Amino acid sequence: AWWGGVGVTGGLKFRVVTGGICNQQSNILNRQQRLSSGVLVSKASDDPGAYSQIRSLASSQAQMTQYQRNLGIASAYQKAVGESLTQVTSLMQRLNEIAVKGGDGTLDDTTRGTLVDEVNELLETMVSVANGSDDGRYTFGGLRMDAPPYETVLDADGKITAVTYAGSEETREIRIGDTMTVVTNSPGSTAGNEGGVFQTSTRDIFASIIALRDALASGSGIDNSDILGDLQDDLDHVLTASSLNGARQEQVTAQKNYLLKLQLSAKDARSSVESVDVAQETIKLAQAESAYEAALKST
Repeated sequence: AWWGGVGVTGGLKFRVVTGGICNQQSNILNRQQRLSSGVLVSKASDDPGAYSQIRSLASSQAQMTQYQRNLGIASAYQKAVGESLTQVTSLMQRLNEIAVKGGDGTLDDTTRGTLVDEVNELLETMVSVANGSDDGRYTFGGLRMDAPPYETVLDADGKITAVTYAGSEETREIRIGDTMTVVTNSPGSTAGNEGGVFQTSTRDIFASIIALRDALASGSGIDNSDILGDLQDDLDHVLTASSLNGARQEQVTAQKNYLLKLQLSAKDARSSVESVDVAQETIKLAQAESAYEAALKST
């Protein structure tokens, strides 16, 4: 019985000592892996509280990354609209100049004919801009992407006599924050409000240009008509649309900068919880190795 008691006690001590050595080996391995990966908490068992916080921060980072992608899409849409509106503004300014010049009663037929030809070319260019696309998306087609938004009616000479809208009147909105969206397009025409760029419930830029061309061609007086006033109002309308698009672009830029700050803050917060303090972990590894060596000598 005495020898049996010694045997049991010795065996228990051996298991305790070897168990301690295994724990030290595991501790060393874990710290080596942390130093190698730079990650302090990689699973819930490492630190349940920290792991939960890391998961929450990771989800927030993923959402902000998606918002940044959306902002890039919105910026591309708005840039295309802005560039097209710049062209439209330039065309309208020239048309207003021609309208003023065309009101001069001393114009000879040759000069008047030249102006008619120019107005006709400007009208065709305006339709071309209105039907413009960027990367397969029609700039002023609303949500319709399968066909150009504007169709023309031509006379026997091939001149445009009317322009009709075949696009949609809806605007496209993209989410750029938890509670924030931004409009990315400007529909070319709207029948019930003033939101359209070229045609609204009260105006029709194409009709104004056609009226100018036909008045010049017929030699009728422009000063006694509504043409000058309509063209000036049309120009002001385009400038307003351009300003609105510019405000949307500023909104996108501001949100980009705001999200960037949030992303940097979330990255720092996650790093403080997740990342290894190399100096501290190196010291702990050295202590673990010393304890392991002491355990081996003890054994």
